[in-house]
Amino acid sequence: MLCRCKRNGRRCCVVVPMAKCMFAKEWHKRASGLDRGGTGGTKLGDARLTSRLLEMTGMFYDKPLANIPQACGSVSATKAAYRFLDNENVDWKAILQAHYEATEERVKENSLVLVAQDTTTLNYSTHPNTQGLEPIGTKSKKVRGLMVHDTMAFTESGTLGTSECAMLGAGRNRQQT
Repeated sequence: MLCRCKRNGRRCCVVVPMAKCMFAKEWHKRASGLDRGGTGGTKLGDARLTSRLLEMTGMFYDKPLANIPQACGSVSATKAAYRFLDNENVDWKAILQAHYEATEERVKENSLVLVAQDTTTLNYSTHPNTQGLEPIGTKSKKVRGLMVHDTMAFTESGTLGTSECAMLGAGRNRQQT
């Protein structure tokens, strides 16, 4: 993925990978809320969990198209990531809350904001042991996954962030933050 950020109204780089662009990294840090006190404002109730979240965020920022083992780069980091994701105290709503708050602050700084909604289906049919899935996109019971509906805020110069996210799955009420 190549950087497309702008500096002084012009692209700062065209052939540099996004992960290497210092301007894109700074934007990501602000956009994700990671610039607030080093914790991104995320409150997971345990400093170790918050630290792991920030470490994982950095790994995936550096390799946005990678799967978990590729992004983590080592067996121990991969196991730690899976333990984090399996932890009952880790709540996706809490993780996104800091980002929502940072987005809201950026929206307040702009006089014109476009808010767009999107619904995406995540197909997990090849993962038969995954719980909480429902039929998606078809009447066939074989195609199973989740539906994610998000709302994002934009200005003429770029993305301000996500302001809402809802997931739908079997056995769940609409989970919204």
